[in-house]
Amino acid sequence: MGNTRGDDIVLDLFKEKIEGAIDIGTSSIKALKLKKSKIELFDLKELKHGTIVNGGIEDYLEVTEELKVLINNLDLKNKEIVVSIPIQNFFIKFFQIMDVTENERRVLIENELEDLVPNFNPEEFVTDYMDLGESDIVSSESEGNQINVMAMTIPKNKINELVEILTTLKVKPVRIVPDFVSIFNLVQMEKEFLGIEENESVMIVDIGSESTKIFFERAGEFKFYRIVSLGGNDITAILERYYNITREAAEEEKKRLELFNGKLNENEKEVFKEIEDLINELEDSVRISSDYYKAQENVSEIDRIFLMGGSGLLKGFSEILEKNFDLEIEKIDATRYFSKNVDLDDLENHSIERLAALIGNVVTEVSLK
Repeated sequence: MGNTRGDDIVLDLFKEKIEGAIDIGTSSIKALKLKKSKIELFDLKELKHGTIVNGGIEDYLEVTEELKVLINNLDLKNKEIVVSIPIQNFFIKFFQIMDVTENERRVLIENELEDLVPNFNPEEFVTDYMDLGESDIVSSESEGNQINVMAMTIPKNKINELVEILTTLKVKPVRIVPDFVSIFNLVQMEKEFLGIEENESVMIVDIGSESTKIFFERAGEFKFYRIVSLGGNDITAILERYYNITREAAEEEKKRLELFNGKLNENEKEVFKEIEDLINELEDSVRISSDYYKAQENVSEIDRIFLMGGSGLLKGFSEILEKNFDLEIEKIDATRYFSKNVDLDDLENHSIERLAALIGNVVTEVSLK
């Protein structure tokens, strides 16, 4: 564990057969059940605003109640499941270390994390890492080669709290992973179907409720990521304030919103200007991240783009990305992962963009025959 690619970045708790998955997001909880190596059932429950803030559970009762409904609806009791949680729960650091033995590598990683995490005590954290390949920087012969590493760690108490909730509800968490690793896994599978070559640079933009994750992949390796504190909630707040409506009504208004719509009256132009400014800021963050990645990897362009997250469905944003990068957003055919018994209309209503991390939790378990 910890020295291979994204699908191995897990926090192993047990080692048994995976039969389902749960994705705990900021605005909703999603779950699925596997049967005969296909996704047989799935469901989604929206969370009240403020239930989960910055990746952390603020209202344990709300989360527990919604999880209970999902587990009962999908018959997940006594089933082994994979759970994805927001990346914000983890401390993550990219750095270079000497290519040494596994035990020595662990010590070096813990020393690096001491500079990142306040009051870091290895005994109180669960830590893992990804080997990102040999560095271009060559050290002296006595020190050996340098390798690029992405290390991540999470307080054990956060893991224990979540495991306690799940085991109380009589499910068995097999693995707990950051949501971006689950999305990374799904993209790896999709690359084969879409004919994406190993040397192509892939950018994934995941627009969530609280934040946007921008990360890059090439040759099956995770290269770089950035979290921007802009998300769908920011747009909801603008609409809520401007129209003086409830948060629920603002969420519905957001679904009808179309970016850069030229058919606006004078009153609408004011609120749209504020939203456009926010979108422009997000657009700049994507561009800056892309430029940084290209400079670091010495590549000339981004070859493919995936757009994920419920807020990525905002009408017009995909067109912005496509125009900026002169590329079409890659389309994922989610039906290949689901049983023929699944209602495709229901699947379409929830959208693959919202279910990406959930499907990524079990993508290696699904038979595609």
